[in-house]
Amino acid sequence: MIKISRNVPQICIGLPSKAGDVHQFGRMLCDAVSETGLIPIQVEDGSPAVLQSDALLLIGDCHSFDGFARLLDNIRGTRPKTILWQIDPLPPKTLTPEAEKIGEEALQKLERHKRSLRYKAINACLTRAMRQKRKRAVYKSVFRDFKDQMVRTITPPFNNLDEESCKFIMRGYLWLKRNAARGWLDHIFCTIPERQQFLRSRGISANYAPLGYHPIMGRRLNCQRDIEALFIGTMKNCRRRGVMGNLRKDLDSKGITLHNAERSCFGDERTALLNRAAISLNVPMLPWEVAGLRFLMSMACGAMVISEQIEDPTPYTPGVHFVQVGPSDIPDAIEYYLNNREERNRIVDAAYNYITRELTMENSIMKILREVGIPHNTPY
Repeated sequence: MIKISRNVPQICIGLPSKAGDVHQFGRMLCDAVSETGLIPIQVEDGSPAVLQSDALLLIGDCHSFDGFARLLDNIRGTRPKTILWQIDPLPPKTLTPEAEKIGEEALQKLERHKRSLRYKAINACLTRAMRQKRKRAVYKSVFRDFKDQMVRTITPPFNNLDEESCKFIMRGYLWLKRNAARGWLDHIFCTIPERQQFLRSRGISANYAPLGYHPIMGRRLNCQRDIEALFIGTMKNCRRRGVMGNLRKDLDSKGITLHNAERSCFGDERTALLNRAAISLNVPMLPWEVAGLRFLMSMACGAMVISEQIEDPTPYTPGVHFVQVGPSDIPDAIEYYLNNREERNRIVDAAYNYITRELTMENSIMKILREVGIPHNTPY
């Protein structure tokens, strides 16, 4: 066993146990923390190993960290600094107190459904597909009023949200609200300003630290770009399905093929696909959210991002790092940049240089460490 000096701060990194991209965050964060001269240790939710560290950094679905909540909430003496890097969607900052109350009541009602013996008994006899269908039906019935209240606060035409998305964002927010009040969460950082503003409007202290680029997210392969327009993402979300359906029709009329990778697409397969794309589309499930990973992956692979309009696209600059237009103007924008390669390449190169030199995972980690007061090696 290698003996590590405790003169060097140790940072525990907690991740939710999910498939897909989440497991890659462990390596990315460990690399970034190591570059600052600190010692990273990846731990499972609730691991008592964090009690011997200097800080705990959580990233991912915050609802997956109930083990740490139980462990750290009961400690009255010295404990490590706890940092939540919030990367999942939250409600829009325009959410009214009335809609918030309805959403909270909807979650409580859903939990009662899950605990119901009758609910469990019925689902035990069903196939997986039937259980999923019933689950969606429960979400729809429970969250219908909340969705109706929330969409009234969003500027049209972004009002076709689905109940399951409403459940997800409300669940994450209420977890944050509850655990921030308990006091064991010392610092919360949001990857986009919209989430920071929402939390502050609810009296929850939050800072801003953008999601940064790591080579795992993608790289240039110098492939022929034989895919004109590409969208990577699921069509289960109703607003995205509607927008994409209209886009496909309009692009077909222009003789432009829209390629949609709806199934799971990760790692090298995703990198290869994005390197074949001239344009990568961003059609968010939630209109007030910046899709940080989609932007970083596309820009790293040299695909130009064309996005629906975003109220606050920070940390990116429209017209410099990507192009944003209204949904009805996306087909014309795609046609224009396919026919004007020099302008497209100018944006592609500016975006690539920006994320690989400035908007890096290491710089984001250093920003977090500076603001929470953990000493580290930094060029600033």
